[in-house]
Amino acid sequence: AGNDVVLGPEWGNTRQPGPVPEGVTPLALAFAVHPSGLWSSVAVAWYLPDEGGDLARTAWVMDGDAEAAPPRVAFKLVHHQEGNGGMPGVLWRLWKQTRLPIIHDDSPQEKEIIQQLNRQARPRPQVRMLRFAEKKVGTTKLINGLKHGTTLHWAQEPLDAAAAGSVRRMSAGAVLFGAPASNPEFDSTPLEAGAAAVYGLPD
Repeated sequence: AGNDVVLGPEWGNTRQPGPVPEGVTPLALAFAVHPSGLWSSVAVAWYLPDEGGDLARTAWVMDGDAEAAPPRVAFKLVHHQEGNGGMPGVLWRLWKQTRLPIIHDDSPQEKEIIQQLNRQARPRPQVRMLRFAEKKVGTTKLINGLKHGTTLHWAQEPLDAAAAGSVRRMSAGAVLFGAPASNPEFDSTPLEAGAAAVYGLPD
């Protein structure tokens, strides 16, 4: 169906109680812009400490079964706005705070913002462009992490709204987050930025 919402109860099941954590050290930074430039989001992702310390992980690894205990991942929005004005400055500020490569995809809107940033910023921030295949894997990784309860998030209004309404956008056989056909102005950028940040986490 053209209006097949991507996320179901797994979104609420993985929403953590309490305020969005401050003072975490992010390991990935990503942004996403609406195809028509109507919305922009920046997200960060990090690993959560294993419950019960690393002993459980060590036991899995010694048994040669590290895959059985996937790391728990968290992500949050650090910026959300209508339109895309001023985004080079926003990214520059966040890059100075985190010193993480700025992850983006190859959409014209995002490439243009990176070009503006590169023209203005000294030193020039590191950037990392996700190819289509990587964006596809990132989206699947986020969906699976939510389904398995290993990817966690907190109540953030733009993110919750995106999760409630983003539909499957099929592109070259891949599932991506998209706007419903009835509402092309819908904002999926919080989820897209989140997926790119989670994808960008170091192994």
